[in-house]
Amino acid sequence: MERNREIPAVLDAYSQFLDSPIGPIELKNLSDVFDRIQDNLSQRFPEIAARRAGIVTRNDIAAFLSATNGDPDRLKQILRNELLHYRDTMVVSISERFSRMNSDERRVVDATLRLIYRSPFDILFRADAGKQLSSSGREFERFFASVKSQSPTIRELRYENLIIEKAIFNKLILKAQDRNYFIWIPSFFAKEGAAALIQRVALPNEHVMLSRLRELSAQSRTDQLDGFLRNLTDNLGVLGKNEKIPEELSDFVQQVGVFQVIPPIDLDDVFAFLKEESEKKENARLAEEEKLRLREEMLRQEQIRKSEQFRQKFRPVVEQRQQQQQQAVQQLQQTGGSSSKDAVFLGQQLDFEQLVSAINRRVPEKDLSAQVKQVGEYYLQLPEFRRNVAIIGSSGSGRSTTLRRIIDGIASKSGSKKIIVIDQKGEHRGLAWKYGWKVFSFAGDSQAQEFQVSFLSGIDLDTAASLGADLIQEWFNQGSLNCSDQQKERIASIIRSQSRENLNLVTITNLMSQQPDLGELAQKLKKGLLSRSTFSRIFSDKNSRRSFDQSAIFDISGRGLKDPTTREDRQIISVILLRELADSSVKDSILIFEDALDRFKSESLKNRTVELVRKLATDGNAVIVTSRSNVREFLGTNVIEVVHRLSGEKVINEELAEFDSDVPKQTLQKVISFLPRGYAITSRSGAIRTAGVKVEPLTFS
Repeated sequence: MERNREIPAVLDAYSQFLDSPIGPIELKNLSDVFDRIQDNLSQRFPEIAARRAGIVTRNDIAAFLSATNGDPDRLKQILRNELLHYRDTMVVSISERFSRMNSDERRVVDATLRLIYRSPFDILFRADAGKQLSSSGREFERFFASVKSQSPTIRELRYENLIIEKAIFNKLILKAQDRNYFIWIPSFFAKEGAAALIQRVALPNEHVMLSRLRELSAQSRTDQLDGFLRNLTDNLGVLGKNEKIPEELSDFVQQVGVFQVIPPIDLDDVFAFLKEESEKKENARLAEEEKLRLREEMLRQEQIRKSEQFRQKFRPVVEQRQQQQQQAVQQLQQTGGSSSKDAVFLGQQLDFEQLVSAINRRVPEKDLSAQVKQVGEYYLQLPEFRRNVAIIGSSGSGRSTTLRRIIDGIASKSGSKKIIVIDQKGEHRGLAWKYGWKVFSFAGDSQAQEFQVSFLSGIDLDTAASLGADLIQEWFNQGSLNCSDQQKERIASIIRSQSRENLNLVTITNLMSQQPDLGELAQKLKKGLLSRSTFSRIFSDKNSRRSFDQSAIFDISGRGLKDPTTREDRQIISVILLRELADSSVKDSILIFEDALDRFKSESLKNRTVELVRKLATDGNAVIVTSRSNVREFLGTNVIEVVHRLSGEKVINEELAEFDSDVPKQTLQKVISFLPRGYAITSRSGAIRTAGVKVEPLTFS
């Protein structure tokens, strides 16, 4: 090829062989294939060049086939790769011969080139011997309609007569043993060189369609045309006769047979316009991204400036606080460190100033550890394990992780004190296994003893009625139905009217269903609670008078049951267990309630629960709770707090209003919403100041 690179006839002969469908029949009749190639060459090139090209190609192809063991597909791939290097030579030769065409022929070639350039696939038509190309099927009809829209006088497509040089289609007449047939295939150079050929030989385009589309775009009217334009380009400008054409573009559409067509020269304008619009949108997107980047950079610089101002303003206070903190830690370590009898290891203490600065700069959580220095281990001081502890945080903030760490610390040091846990999530059985505690669950197993709670019980019937009505109201209000105070009193009166023998929830619900104002509530109670297969496994009609004489965990998650307990179930079960604890006169113990004092809906039940917790506290019990909101009205203000991430302005303000801290409230408000999971801020505790802590998860070996 390098030897003949300046002779287009030789390169054309190679490409004709490349385009030829060569199979077993053609390999046996290669002379016929080369005769047809020679015929085509003789029509296109001078006699000597054509004869020389035919001889050179015949000899080369024979040698190539021998070298590839007669594999035409491998040979074609080699030829294609080689011929790509000589595309410019062929394009110049082809375009030079187009100059000899008349105007009709040029319009046909122009339309065909544009369609080939835009087509996402190779164009292939087949017709039987002796028949017109138009007999090759529906796809050809669409193609011909598009060409005819640009050249209305054309009656049929005969590319073998129309195009002197091998450019668009090459018609090869191959004589097979059983029949003659025409195969119409795209020329190798047509698809590869279409863009260059259009640039050289295409008709001048006045871009009337492009001007129209730009005008409509300036009037913001192209959004409604977007679907139509996309459909138009997907179908290469050919639509069915029933397709709706927008009035703004109707003058560009021509009816050709059963098709509505926009000529390829105008279709090019549609492609160009869509490309322009896409680039505009992309540029607008990039500009918006750049604007956002600049804004974020300005905010970041502003945050750095404010952080620096903050550091300069509070550096003396912070340094003094850190010194006091370090002295307290050293003192703690000197008195036993992690073995101190009432100090519980929580995690790694962080440089508070760096923590605040990093959160203000919105440092990603994965990078926080690298930018915030750890200044030592942090121990929660619980003098004689009599202080109440509140662990506050939004869902997913790490409350349970902190609770497990505190329970483990207390259990390893509290000696003879009983620890009783109401476990709403069923996550703390590992601690019971570690320390040999009892586990109670609604479904007994190898680890747990089965237990039930009494929904309607009390020292007297009036107490049972008022508490039972409160519990029923809370169950409804925690769910999707609201139970008013008036309806609650009606339920209480129904309970009071029953004898001890009839004091069960099924009887009360049936009586409720007979009352017009309670019927809907009764239906909900039957469907949502009583009809569940697990109801009888959880609730008992008998009084629950259990003793709390040893450390235990009450797993109320419903683990092992067919239907686990719901949020509303767990809320009322927690209150029932609290009442049992208060009635049992348990003393000098550590009581742990996970989310049991959280967001009551019934004000009456909330007040009743406050009294229960206060009674437990007066009996010398320390109470540790987790909650998504403030719990000081249950525990009082003399409480140690570990606060995780909080969301909601109201919740944050309520929590920080009485938060005991030596850090300014404004500083805490800025960071509390952005604390990563597992990070916490502690309140003051004796000599230990407010600290930022990365809580260390508890793992079991």
